[in-house]
Amino acid sequence: MILKRKLQKKPCKKQRVFLISDTHFHHDKIIEYCNRPFGSTGEMDEQIIRNWNTVVNPDDLVYFLGDFCMGNGGILQELLGKKIFIRGNHDKHFPKFMHSYRKLTYRGINFILIHDPGDVGRRRGIRQHNGWVIHGHLHNNEPLLYPHIHPENCTVNVSVEMIDYTPINLDTVCDAIIEYGMQDGRYWCPLPPREHTNQFVELSEEETEGMVVSTTND
Repeated sequence: MILKRKLQKKPCKKQRVFLISDTHFHHDKIIEYCNRPFGSTGEMDEQIIRNWNTVVNPDDLVYFLGDFCMGNGGILQELLGKKIFIRGNHDKHFPKFMHSYRKLTYRGINFILIHDPGDVGRRRGIRQHNGWVIHGHLHNNEPLLYPHIHPENCTVNVSVEMIDYTPINLDTVCDAIIEYGMQDGRYWCPLPPREHTNQFVELSEEETEGMVVSTTND
């Protein structure tokens, strides 16, 4: 099967940050529910693993925004990168260590990373968030309200259906946000220009659940 987005060859110079959500590995019904272009869960799982390991290096950081798999989580060991998991509504028993959300700033843009964007207004510590929300949960079910990038609502949907079943580089997201801002005459980056660098800063949570999972493949 040929996917739309051409996968880029991986450079090895520095750690990069990737985002992905809602793989639903081993989920028999997800192909039907979300009209995924696969003939079986086996084919789906293999293709997502192949896509993931094509773009992610062992030292890269991957934020997974919920709903990893159904049943056995052994597939985690096949995926490259250091993973940080955010809890999804289907993540009942695995992964063991998960966050409810994460705050981070990258290239001067403030982000909340969370599974369900509707939870932003309901969680202590992020109700007054002034920035972008990166999320999953909606899959491709509400493309008008939750497309890949919604510049008016400042949301980024990284459900696998919206990113060609491949982790997306945070730099790619930032480039798109900045481009939207320039087209609309708006300035999306809240930090002063002198602080606009490629430095990655993960901010502390006011509400902490779980731990960071750092898993690399030898």
